[in-house]
Amino acid sequence: MTPRAFVVIALLAGCASHGPGAAPVDSSTDASADAAPGADAATDAAIDGPVGSASGFPAMLAVGASNGNVTVPFGLAAHGMAGTPYGAVAFSGDVGTIDLGGGAAGAFVYATVPEAGYTLYDGFAVSATSWDAFYLYCHGSALADVYDERVSGHAMVYAPVSGGACSDTGAQTVAHVALPAFSIPRPAPVGGYAVSGSAIHVAQDGTGTLDIAGTTMPLIVFDDVDCRACGGAGWYELHTVVWDATHERTVFVIVYLINGSASSVELAYARSLPDLGDPIGTRTLAATWMTPAARHKPAAAHGMTPPSLRR
Repeated sequence: MTPRAFVVIALLAGCASHGPGAAPVDSSTDASADAAPGADAATDAAIDGPVGSASGFPAMLAVGASNGNVTVPFGLAAHGMAGTPYGAVAFSGDVGTIDLGGGAAGAFVYATVPEAGYTLYDGFAVSATSWDAFYLYCHGSALADVYDERVSGHAMVYAPVSGGACSDTGAQTVAHVALPAFSIPRPAPVGGYAVSGSAIHVAQDGTGTLDIAGTTMPLIVFDDVDCRACGGAGWYELHTVVWDATHERTVFVIVYLINGSASSVELAYARSLPDLGDPIGTRTLAATWMTPAARHKPAAAHGMTPPSLRR
C-alpha cells in the first residue's frame, strides 16, 4: 500500500491477532514473499494476457453527496475508542461516526457476516477528501477491533478498541444515511492477480473491466487479502472499485477467488455511492484466474467469508 505503505493488515477484515493492547499492524510493508498457490501452467498461459489500463477512470473521482435510506436486516449500536491513529466510534441504528485519523467522519454499516467467533459489520466512512471501507469486529457484546482501508490511500489497518460495546436488534432497520460529497485521486492498482471471463477481466497490473447490468465499466483493484488460510478451501479477496460514468457513481465490491473453484469467481458485499444501492448483489461469474507467484504481505488468519462458504 506507497500511499499504500502506511499501516496495514489483511482482512477484508482481518489478519492481526485480536485482543486488548495489540498495536496497529503494517503488513503492506512486510517483506513476506511466501508462495501463493495459483492456477496451473495451462491456465496461467490462458489468462496471462496483456497489461490492462486505468482507461475510463478519471484522474480524480468526484462523487456527490449521499442522502437516502438503506434497509438492512440488522440494527447495530456500537461505541468505543479505537487505538492510534484512530479515535472514537459511535453508531446507532446502523449510522454514526468514526474517527479514522482525520476526525469524526459520517459513516454507515450495510452488511454483516459471522467469522470465527466474531460478527463483522461492513461500512463506509466519507469526508470531503477521503473514502474508507471499514470493518467492525464485535465479540459478543464487545466491540473488539476496527479494520480500515482507504480507497486512494492506505491498505488494511488494524486497531484494537478500548471500552467497546456492540448490540444488534436483529431486526430489519431502515437507516437514513447522509454523507458529504467527496473528491479523491484515482486509486493506485494492486497488481499480480489475473482474471479472465466474459463479464470480468482483471489484468496483472490491477486494472480491468466488469459488466454491470449489461454495461462494461472500468475497475481497479485497490487492496487485496490473502485468505488461503482462513478456513475451508481458503480464498483471495480483491477489494475493487468500479467507475460508473453514466451514473457518476463508484461501486465497491469484493471479488473472490476461491481455491478449488478455478473456473469461476464470486462477487459480493457491493455498495455504490452516492446512490447507496447495490447494483451487483451476490454473483458467480465464469472466469479463470491466477494469483501472484510471490506475496507482498503475509496470509491472513481471518477474512470476510464469501457468501458461498458461509455456514
